[in-house]
Amino acid sequence: MSKDTITVHTFLPGANAHGEDGPAYVGNLRKGELRGIIHINKENCVGCGRCLGACNFDAIHFDNNNANELLNCRMAEYTKAVVDGRPNFHISLIVDVSPNCDCHGENDVPILPNIGMFASFDPLALDQACVDACMAAQPMPGSQLAKHLADPDFHDHHDHFTNSTPESEWRSCLEHAEKIGLGSRDYELIRM
Repeated sequence: MSKDTITVHTFLPGANAHGEDGPAYVGNLRKGELRGIIHINKENCVGCGRCLGACNFDAIHFDNNNANELLNCRMAEYTKAVVDGRPNFHISLIVDVSPNCDCHGENDVPILPNIGMFASFDPLALDQACVDACMAAQPMPGSQLAKHLADPDFHDHHDHFTNSTPESEWRSCLEHAEKIGLGSRDYELIRM
């Protein structure tokens, strides 16, 4: 194999995912052939998103346009499964808010200033309070978000996350979490 070739392993739910044996496909791709080459087999996909997080070449392409929404709904359901009927307390730190998902191997300067620490017994109220605080914050000068907003041809979505990364989608997680009874999006903010 040459230095211009990478080995690609794609797994059905198996050894590294859900306990079966080995890769479903092993093959080589040459550099420059990566973007959008790997497609997700929807029949075998369990929606965990680990393949996207593991692939730092952006080679994986979802044909499913609502994949983010489905993943968000699953995250809400998994959270409910973990906390339901158990004592729980949640803390979130809003620091170094990156323009890309935290799973990205690379990133840029933070898009928002460090806002602080939030805490709640209700995970959904906590997430909503954090989103609201981020939306109310002024973008960091020189950040990707500030550059987008300064561009006269840029369409402002009035959402710092969408303005920074248009393919981001966070609302469906909070909406679904409320629908399944994870908590309430209503909150009282107490500043300390």
